[in-house]
Amino acid sequence: MYQYHYSFADNLCRLCKERNISTEKLADAIEKSPRQVNRYRNGHCENISLNTIAKIADALDVSILELFSS
Repeated sequence: MYQYHYSFADNLCRLCKERNISTEKLADAIEKSPRQVNRYRNGHCENISLNTIAKIADALDVSILELFSS
């Protein structure tokens, strides 16, 4: 299960960098604090909701599956 946390975190960092989306901009788009987005980026996403994952996917213009692909 933890493998998915790190795949998600790695993909989140990569996609934000590719799309030039800052932590603050993503936080605003998904209605979370920048601190929480940083936690997701560092692999601390044990309690992330499907709704939040969907918002992240929308903000990055990717599928939910792409967020977890290794």
